[in-house]
Amino acid sequence: MSKQIDLFAEENETATEKKEIPALTEKLLRYQHEYYILNKPSVSDREYDSLFDRLAFLEKKYPELADDNSPIKRVG
Repeated sequence: MSKQIDLFAEENETATEKKEIPALTEKLLRYQHEYYILNKPSVSDREYDSLFDRLAFLEKKYPELADDNSPIKRVG
């Protein structure tokens, strides 16, 4: 039974992580727009970098879910 619980927890974590990818992508694109276009950032550089690093980790783990417009793939 313990293995069943572990498997369920693992599947739940995977589902949660997969849902995080589009949410982080949308959030980071909005933050980039605020910073570069509006010149009015709403988050600190540290917070942005933390979210960026999280998205990079998740896209590496689930490359099939990475968006073509991902902030991770943008240069400059």
